[in-house]
Amino acid sequence: DDPYYGYQISESSKANNTNSVAVAVQVPDLAPASIAAPAAVSVGQAVPVVCVVTNEGNGSGLGYWYDTVYLSTNVVLNTTDQPLSYVGLTHSVAASGSYAWTNTITIPEAAAGPYYLFVVADDPYYGHRISESSKANNTNSIVVTVQVPDLAPAITGLPAAVSAGQAVTVVCVVTNQGNGSGLGGWYDGI
Repeated sequence: DDPYYGYQISESSKANNTNSVAVAVQVPDLAPASIAAPAAVSVGQAVPVVCVVTNEGNGSGLGYWYDTVYLSTNVVLNTTDQPLSYVGLTHSVAASGSYAWTNTITIPEAAAGPYYLFVVADDPYYGHRISESSKANNTNSIVVTVQVPDLAPAITGLPAAVSAGQAVTVVCVVTNQGNGSGLGGWYDGI
């Protein structure tokens, strides 16, 4: 006889029309427990990232959510860090259970040096978040070193003097003197 839906009936007493039962709501608590990737990476390199996410909550994690991979110069992930890739899946993760995924990311243009590879479980960047007992442990990171190439041209076999309009054969050998691979395409000019 809920007045919200209308159509009430006449009763001798409305005082006994409500009842309640205590229910313990059990929720998950997702945490990226381990992240694996090569320790040294090059700009433009396709890099596999392997992550294991555990459910530290007392309830099952059910539904669809995204785990996101970020590359950052910061020790703490912030809003200026852009995602590199994500894994979006429908999950059924029991309490104390876990799930694992592997995703391949491409290292963007960056200066050489140490970076932090972050994984954010149930990331709000893409929406579809689930209810958890805590969001404080949804982020974890590892350090990777970005290595860059240093291309150095060396011209060999060039004559000491040439005449105007004369065709000249130029032999150029480009050597990578950096510690990172030279991946991708570029032009060499003479």
